[in-house]
This record gives sequence, C-alpha cells and structure tokens, in this order.
Amino acid sequence: MKADGMIISEPSREGVWVTHPGIMYFRVKVLGLPAHAALSHKGVNAIVKMIPIIKALEALDLKRAKTLSYPLVEKQTGRPCNLSLGKLTAGDWVSTVAGWAVLEGRVGFVPGETKKQVQEEIEQTVGEAVQGDEWCREHPPQVEWFGWMTDPWVEPQDSPFMKNFLTVGERVLGAPPVILGSSGGLDNRFAPYFHTPSFAFGPSGGNHHSIDEYVEIPSLLRVTETLAAFAADWCGLTD
Repeated sequence: MKADGMIISEPSREGVWVTHPGIMYFRVKVLGLPAHAALSHKGVNAIVKMIPIIKALEALDLKRAKTLSYPLVEKQTGRPCNLSLGKLTAGDWVSTVAGWAVLEGRVGFVPGETKKQVQEEIEQTVGEAVQGDEWCREHPPQVEWFGWMTDPWVEPQDSPFMKNFLTVGERVLGAPPVILGSSGGLDNRFAPYFHTPSFAFGPSGGNHHSIDEYVEIPSLLRVTETLAAFAADWCGLTD
C-alpha cells in the first residue's frame, strides 16, 4: 500500500510549509594546557582560545543571513537561514585551567548550496579565527561533523494532493493558506524517498524548543477542522 500524501502538523501558524533548509551539526574542539589555578599563567586556557572562534562564527551567521536568498523562509522568519551555537563545555573543575573546550552548533543552508561547500566555509572560518595565535597554530582546533545532516527539502506545489488541500483550506478558513518555508527541519524531507507529495500544516504557537512551548487552542481547533475536512474530501466522503 502506498500513501497518497503526507501532512506533518508542525506549528506552521496555519500556513502551508513546502520547504526547509539543509541542516548539519558540527563540533569544534580546542585543546589547552591544564595548570593549577594558582599558577594559571603557566597554563593555556581553552575557554579563552575558543572565544575568537565563537565571535567568528557569529559574524559568519550574519554574513550568510545578508548574502543568501531563500524567499519562502525569509517570508516567515526574516532571514534565509541560521548558524546557531547551542552548546559549550569546557574544563574539569574550577581550580584548574581549562585544558579543553568543545563547542557544538547547527548550521542551516539554502537550496543551491552543498554540504561540502558549507562544511568548508565553517572549517575555514574556524581556522582563520585563530591563525594569529601561536598556540593554536601548533594545536589547531578540530572541526567534526556529527548527527543530523540533511539536504534542503523543496516540495513541488502543483500536485493534486496540494491543490486539493489549498481549495479545502480556503473553504474552511475563509482564505487560502499562505505558502511558506520552515526555517527548521521537518519530517517531510523523507517523503521524496517514497515519491509521495507532502507538506506541513499546523496551528499557531510559540517558544519552540524553549521554555513554555505552546500552541494556541483556537488555532488548533481550526487546523483540526481543516485536516478533517480535507481527509473527507480527498477520500470522497459525503456529509
């Protein structure tokens, strides 16, 4: 049995998401030299060595936001993609100079960019950030790629599945759902492997991946009604 289509009910603010950026996770490792805190001048603090790398990656994020284009995502978020630094761990305890530091981040990339291009850009940025540091020249930071590594997903908008949903959505909601792109990754990316049309449609909400994540109940009810009406229409059911 093959499904006619797939709808992911991510909180899309009642818009229809048909694309998302490519996403990769990366890790930067910096080596220091441990020493007693009372003799910290004899050690090399990996936390301090990581600071210019963090600043350089923040600058790269702003540069990419200004120079790249991804209209359907920009329409929703105001920028084409994001480079986010999500985790920093370092040192063994407070009374020892930090002998190591590990920074982990997530980079989004737009259609037309390749994984290799983005990886090289990150690695070059990290290397250039510390090229004037003698310790880092002798002990260069290491960049690793791990975990999530997906290409951009782009759904054609001319499938009967999509067109029928937009028609039903207009009837239920009173206006056609807006076509948008998600700045986060979606499970819709798996649909092309099965040659299945797919999009995301869900309620309004906020604070995603943060404290007090929520969806709005009235919006949730509208989305539920829309999905039920579409399922009935697509399956040929009558009142």
